[in-house]
Amino acid sequence: MENLYSATKKEDYIKLISARLSQKRVNHSLSVADMAVKLSKRWGYDDLDKAYCCGLLHDICKNEPDTVQLSMAEQSGYELVPEVLSEVKLLHAPAGAFYCKTFLKIDDTEFLDAVRWHTEGHAAMSKLEKIIFAADTVGLDRDFPDIESYRKLAFDDLNRFIVEYYAWTFFDLLKKQSPITASQLGGYNYYLYKIRN
Repeated sequence: MENLYSATKKEDYIKLISARLSQKRVNHSLSVADMAVKLSKRWGYDDLDKAYCCGLLHDICKNEPDTVQLSMAEQSGYELVPEVLSEVKLLHAPAGAFYCKTFLKIDDTEFLDAVRWHTEGHAAMSKLEKIIFAADTVGLDRDFPDIESYRKLAFDDLNRFIVEYYAWTFFDLLKKQSPITASQLGGYNYYLYKIRN
């Protein structure tokens, strides 16, 4: 059986994202892949190759036209609530999971779920889901106010990082009058309870 996370496959995936994504997005994906490995080592996720490849591919559909993202997302098999369907920036995640399964033949639920949920997150995420969710935010290409404190927190207390990042995200979404998904709210409440208990 082919190893979908081998060194050769990594090279293939880097070539693929270089062909499909903008240079800025390629740099981001490489950064997320590197951070996913670092976070995996910190939090005891042993499949470093899978984490790296998931980081590489998490945004594989980010530069697709909106209509293509919507079509792929609708075929992904994941339930799409109205909040997701109404926000183009959320569609690339389920679309990416569909692309990885359909075109790259990655039939690995843990991997596909980490791609699907890297933007929204949700309650009771798997370890890989949490790692990709965090790596997407604190990769070394990211530069926003307090990034260093968020980066440190992701290595000190991953659950608290998730709560703090959700709080920051909600504040930003409320300012823009953008919807907050049920998955985001569920994730916030779940991890808030975890750090309080």
